Amino acid sequence: MSLSIIIPTWNNAELTCACLASLASNTASDFEIIWVDNGSTAEQYSKVANALSPFEHVAERHAKPLGFAKAVNLGFPHVRNDYCVILNNDLTVNPKWDEDLILAVDDQPGLAGPICINSIGWQNSQLHSWLGVPDAIAKDDVNCADWLLHEWATKVIDIPQTPTLPNFRNMLAFFCVLMPNHVRQSIGLLDENFGWGYCEDDDYCQRARLSGYALTLCPGSSVVHKVGQTLAQLNEDPQSRLAANQQYLAAKWAERAAP
Repeated sequence: MSLSIIIPTWNNAELTCACLASLASNTASDFEIIWVDNGSTAEQYSKVANALSPFEHVAERHAKPLGFAKAVNLGFPHVRNDYCVILNNDLTVNPKWDEDLILAVDDQPGLAGPICINSIGWQNSQLHSWLGVPDAIAKDDVNCADWLLHEWATKVIDIPQTPTLPNFRNMLAFFCVLMPNHVRQSIGLLDENFGWGYCEDDDYCQRARLSGYALTLCPGSSVVHKVGQTLAQLNEDPQSRLAANQQYLAAKWAERAAP
């Protein structure tokens, strides 16, 4: 099995280097990195380029920030392996993070995502008491990851259109998502109208579901995510961006649903 891992960046080289180091240590599959840089400074770019040198990789450098969706779309043509992964640069992956994701999409073709330990968003480990994480280790990233891997390996949760578990959503957030390459090709590109980010993953997941593909959460797979480090560089209120993108998403799907 082999992965093509698309990592968009805009500065924050230290976080990207930590992400790469975790991939080297904790990925069971063979993989290549598809690095799409969006306007990083020369110094920041150089740090990541040096860290990437031991990896099989493809690099694209762009003069200005392009936004998350466009950066990922620019990475798609470089995918040549069995599975495509979209990965934020401000996270680290935990041991064997890729194994359950691959098993999930092999069993039910579609998209699969991990639990995010002690973070924000609906895939946050702290939101879900049904995981059974002992209180003594719940806030310990390393021990929590080890426990999830031991207790939840190969177990998956299907994500229905209308979730019944509390704090669930009907999508997978794209801080880390894996899909077979043939699924990616079938669904197509991310919608670049979402700009910097927010809701492009909701949109893509809905398109995947309507194409007959499954969405699967894999609690045995986990990552640690320092959320929002790229968007923090923007001179705009993230809540305003989120509201605007939610409005666009709602209008887009209302139009699709219209007779």
